Order: sequence, then C-alpha cells, then structure tokens
Amino acid sequence: IVSMSLVISGIATFVQCRRFGPLGAGLLIVQGTSFNFVGPLIAGGSLMVKQGTPVEAVMAAIFGVVVAGSFVEMGVSRVLPFVKRMITPLVTGIVVLMIGLTLIKVGLISMGGGFGAMANGSFANGENLLLSGLVLAIIVILNRTRVVWLRSSAIVIALAVGYA
Repeated sequence: IVSMSLVISGIATFVQCRRFGPLGAGLLIVQGTSFNFVGPLIAGGSLMVKQGTPVEAVMAAIFGVVVAGSFVEMGVSRVLPFVKRMITPLVTGIVVLMIGLTLIKVGLISMGGGFGAMANGSFANGENLLLSGLVLAIIVILNRTRVVWLRSSAIVIALAVGYA
C-alpha cells in the first residue's frame, strides 16, 4: 500500500506538471502522501487476525478500505472549493502547527542518533548532537539568504553536508 501510494504520488506530480485538460496546474507541484493511514490499517488488520480472520481476508479488507477511501477523498475534493471560506489562514496555521508538534518526538529521536543509538547506548552523545546541530544551523542560515534557489534547496544541501 505504501509503495502504491508513492507510485500514485509520482503520477500525480507528473499530471500537475504536464496538465491534462482540467487536471493539473501546469507547474512543478510535488504531490506526496501522508502515512497516517498505516497505523489504523495495521490496528484494524491486527484486530481481525486476533478474531481469527484468515490473512487473505484481512488483506482483502485492507485493500477494500483503501479503495473506498480513495473515492471518498475524490468526492471531498469536489466540495472543498465551497468550504474554502471556513478554512481560513488561522485554521490552516493551527493544523500545520499540530502536525509539527506531533513530529517533535521523531525529530528528537533522530537528532539523538535514532533507535539504533538508543539500543547501543550512544543516544544523544556529543557526535550525534553536533552533527544534527550543524545540519539544523545550515538550514537556518540558508533560509535567511536572499538567493531563492538556496532557500528552496536548504534542506537538501544541509542533508548532503551532514551526510558528507
């Protein structure tokens, strides 16, 4: 399901760039997927397995839910322009803030060296913190420049420097 989500994200990005009739913006707009659906699918599948449902039926149910959910999303996308008045910048700002707050734990674990470092006892040692601080500093510095392409590629450049 995750692989197919990524494939569809690539196709959607191509459609956004090329523009096919009323579909697409004709601009480079990278379409991506959220993996928030994975947790509920795993929980539902695990519950079905505990109840004695055969694995094939569990997978069929999961795929069916994903297909049905895609049609629900397509239907909701047709209604969103009419709801635009209710979705103010304040609402979108709060939603983006909440997404960021939920990702803090993952970011801090990564800054400390990840789950591997937690397992071997080297979590949050000086080397891991220095490297993550360097990457963060490069992102902040590049985001403050006036050169547009540097601001746009700040994360990629900082990750490349951190990797090197």
